[in-house]
Amino acid sequence: MTVIKTPSGPLVVEPIDEGWGSIEWLMGDRVFPGVRHSVARVLVRPGSESPRERHAECAETAVLLSGEITCVIDGKPVELWPGDVALIPAGAQHYLRNESRESATVLLSFSAGALAAE
Repeated sequence: MTVIKTPSGPLVVEPIDEGWGSIEWLMGDRVFPGVRHSVARVLVRPGSESPRERHAECAETAVLLSGEITCVIDGKPVELWPGDVALIPAGAQHYLRNESRESATVLLSFSAGALAAE
């Protein structure tokens, strides 16, 4: 659970369990209708990977907060260590893969408020 502090009071955001990990939407049309960007905190469990997806109309930035993760972008693996940043261009197929023995936490930022994954 995360509490987002707003001028009109706190907003509680619960993580959504996806099986391979969880996602907390911290910003975006799902949280604040009409905003033009999205932010999510993702936890990828050991030995798991997120679904393959692409966003035709927005770029994505992945910042590794903890653990080890491989961000696969258009079939090319990009290894990330805490503090590393990966840029995922609009339209690129991508997913996160955790081959380590510990969970990895990634902060994702999108250049759109409402996302359509393909």
